[in-house]
Amino acid sequence: TELVRARGIERVSFDLVYGLPHQTDVTMGRTLDAVLSLAPDRIALYAYAHVTWVAKQQRGFERGDLPSPELRMAILSTAIERLSAAGYRAVGMDHFARPEDELCRALDDGTLRRNFMGYTTQDGVDVVAFGPTAISELSGTYVQAEKDLAAWQDAVFAGRLATARGHRLTREDEKRRAIIRDVMCRGALRAAEIDARFGGSFVRDFAPALARLERFVDDGLVAVGPAGDVDVTPLGRLFLRNIAMVFDAYLDDFGDGAADGKAGVFSQTV
Repeated sequence: TELVRARGIERVSFDLVYGLPHQTDVTMGRTLDAVLSLAPDRIALYAYAHVTWVAKQQRGFERGDLPSPELRMAILSTAIERLSAAGYRAVGMDHFARPEDELCRALDDGTLRRNFMGYTTQDGVDVVAFGPTAISELSGTYVQAEKDLAAWQDAVFAGRLATARGHRLTREDEKRRAIIRDVMCRGALRAAEIDARFGGSFVRDFAPALARLERFVDDGLVAVGPAGDVDVTPLGRLFLRNIAMVFDAYLDDFGDGAADGKAGVFSQTV
């Protein structure tokens, strides 16, 4: 960190992972001590995803090696408290930044955006990703590279694109993406804005999703107004991903199963 700053790199961002195998609040505390001593400009705090069906190298760890859900939440809560006490502002569902950072300015003026790499201040730009599993976002299309390293290498060395699959967004996809981004980036959703941008009636068209939000309302995580406006409470910000998932047409019951009826293969959201 000191070396890159001495070489003129103005902003430094760290990615931290909680819920790792054998991680405890003590080990995470030592990590936070080191990180805060270096005072990075941004910190992303991600949950470890134990997805052995995707990352075969994780199979060396058993479920019993992972922190319990209670310990995961304790580690997360402590990290949030320490980052906040050190002067970082929470941005969205998993980022923290110094108050003068452009992410915080974007949060305040409503221009914060999110892509596959996390939160950003840029909107409407193409994202070109390289490497196995990499997902590019190009002109309303998502394109994913081969997940298997050998297959990816074979394609690259043969002079071909290592594309495994792609998806062109429909108008409905774009509408739902805008809704989900509002929840994740603003912690709020304004029905009138969605109607003005895409047409239709948000309250009518998304009645099933609003009904699924009731469980979050009951838990004090979300407030829903009579006109369909959605506001996430401070506590609810810990569950932004879960809240946004009710608007995802490709998930069934918050990711418990895929929309085609097959068993879900999703990682934990918290």
